[in-house]
Amino acid sequence: MRVFEAGRVFKRDTSVQKGAFAVAGVAQPMRLAGLAYGSADETQWAAKERAADFFDIKGDIEALLAPRVARFVADEHPALHPGARRVLSWTATPSGLSGASPPLAPGLRVPVAPLMFELDLEALKQADVPAFQPIPRSSRRGETSRWSPASMSRTMR
Repeated sequence: MRVFEAGRVFKRDTSVQKGAFAVAGVAQPMRLAGLAYGSADETQWAAKERAADFFDIKGDIEALLAPRVARFVADEHPALHPGARRVLSWTATPSGLSGASPPLAPGLRVPVAPLMFELDLEALKQADVPAFQPIPRSSRRGETSRWSPASMSRTMR
């Protein structure tokens, strides 16, 4: 099972001033969160059932960030299991976290810890998206462009 959600989180921050969409002393950054639990894939005859693991959520994160490359660095976080915590960054500053969440497991009465991640949505929106660039054409009359069909057929011989 996989669940995703986008929304605001609330953090104490004395630098935040009261405004039309702000509460004094409370930062409200947007986050994208995901949780994976149970089987990694749907049941099928060609493969044995296996539980979702860190590499499954890592794949989800990498798919969300493409074409950027995330760096996963071991770190401490109070909500995540020791040894199963990773801080994510694809910008100059840490932009997310991932790991197993055993403190939730006893309260939920589930046999294994759910895996989760949380990404900074503002950092996620700052993407270097590839842009279209036209193929240059030859400016001189009679000169064959290196991208023309004639030059391509000569290259393929």
